[in-house]
Amino acid sequence: MMGDGAGPMSFGITKLKGREDFKTWEFSMSTYFRRQGLWDAVQGNDTDKDAAVLRRREQRALGDICLMVEIQNQQYVNSVKTAKEAWDTLERKFNTKGHWRYVYLVRSLSQSRFENFPDMEAYISHITSIGQELKTMGEAVKDKYLVAVIFGGLPSEFDSIVMTVCASEGDLDLETVISKLLDDSQRRKEGNLDSGEKSVLFSKKKSSEKKFDKDSFKCWKCHQKGHGVRE
Repeated sequence: MMGDGAGPMSFGITKLKGREDFKTWEFSMSTYFRRQGLWDAVQGNDTDKDAAVLRRREQRALGDICLMVEIQNQQYVNSVKTAKEAWDTLERKFNTKGHWRYVYLVRSLSQSRFENFPDMEAYISHITSIGQELKTMGEAVKDKYLVAVIFGGLPSEFDSIVMTVCASEGDLDLETVISKLLDDSQRRKEGNLDSGEKSVLFSKKKSSEKKFDKDSFKCWKCHQKGHGVRE
């Protein structure tokens, strides 16, 4: 039975930009098509005997693919006739394989910096997704290496938690490290609000305490109030 009619974007899938996000897009879209009962249509293997059902599935799958590419990529699918043709065309265009892709991924990992992402979750997701793609290419990417990459891209303000995790016994388990970093990041967000408010109050209090009351000041030379010895 066909899916519930919700389009790919309702599942958080973003439009295909190019080589840099093709693997993520491909996985997300293939998962979507399987959920919707359209994967056979995309692969050209739909054998339903009802011609009307076949046509409807084909047109829907083709439409979803064409709608889920950025405008600059529409040129590659604007004249295709089937969902399979559209899928294969995009794969040939953007599914970069071989040495170039490997170098690109490793470079992306080595250049990963926390400050280039909106939050900790996005930063970690970027690194782990690249690690996963390298694994699909047959590379032996160990969790310990990904942990090192994650830690290496964090600013100095995270040194305390990095040292705490590294000092613990046992292997650096990726899932455990991710969990600790996300928890720490959430505490920082909550703590920043509290400390910010406390800082304002503390600043006001200190300012009030330090305010110089000249009228109460007594000159140590003439013993008169209201001025210092140089006045």
